[in-house]
Amino acid sequence: MRHFVRTVPRYRASHGVRPGISGLAQTQLGYVEGVEATSSKVQADLYYIQNAGFLLETWIFWRTLITVLYRHGA
Repeated sequence: MRHFVRTVPRYRASHGVRPGISGLAQTQLGYVEGVEATSSKVQADLYYIQNAGFLLETWIFWRTLITVLYRHGA
């Protein structure tokens, strides 16, 4: 984690919401490794923090449901 705090801008800010079963970064990007991919997840998390609402939650729920039903998850 310390490595990402030093190398990924706004990494700590992306932890501004409590974790849940699923999220925008998980449904859009899936499992990632490395600094560049982690940076993409941070951007998705920050987008979620700034745009949270009923429509976004509905979209995440739908993507999670599709992932589970079609077994596309990691």
